[in-house]
Amino acid sequence: MRRRQVVTIAAGCALGVAQVVLTATHAPWHVRRWTLTPPMALAFVAALAERPRTATTRLVTAALGLSAVGDAFLTDSTPARDERATLAGIGAFAAAYATLTAAFWRGRPRPSEAWVAVATVGTVAAVATTVLPHAAGVLRGGVPVFGAVIASMVWAAESTALRGTLDPRLARWVVPMAPLLLLSDSLVALLLFHPRFKPAPVAADIVVRATYLAGWVLMLLLVQEEGRWDTGSWTSSNSAR
Repeated sequence: MRRRQVVTIAAGCALGVAQVVLTATHAPWHVRRWTLTPPMALAFVAALAERPRTATTRLVTAALGLSAVGDAFLTDSTPARDERATLAGIGAFAAAYATLTAAFWRGRPRPSEAWVAVATVGTVAAVATTVLPHAAGVLRGGVPVFGAVIASMVWAAESTALRGTLDPRLARWVVPMAPLLLLSDSLVALLLFHPRFKPAPVAADIVVRATYLAGWVLMLLLVQEEGRWDTGSWTSSNSAR
């Protein structure tokens, strides 16, 4: 593991602790917001600083930037308060996940991967059908589109790792990343749209932020991995799989 990756993990843990403490102690919003979107923007800058050379790392870096934009729109936003901001945030995250799908896809689907598709589509469909009746206007059409995009991203990430067409040093970051982002966004969808989904606010906020932060820290760690993603002996020897 590179020194920069160790620093990234330490910074991510410190930020996570800060978010938990500030949320649990009901810190003022103007204080808490500095632990939300700004660190996501810094992750994008850190990825750019790596000067990604391969198509895949460039796509992942672009996804980090798009997620920072989406987070900025969705932070402290609700459909009732600002439908346009919510739609813009959903659109930015959808673009980020479409970019990740392009980044991770390798090889051809196999019958042994069917369980990944079933589990992913089943989870997304359950959340979408739960929140869809409560979404209004343009957002009603955005829910199934976003669901399809994130399902594609999770399937691409998990299936590619199972095919063995991704360097194991990179797969270790990809495999946990996708379900963490799916969990985070599923909770956000329920919180935004379903009027009866009222978990303890502090607990819900902590879980959403923790899973989201972990997912995008894993993305940055992946970009920081030493450059043997699209080139090198592993990819060459497995390109025919």
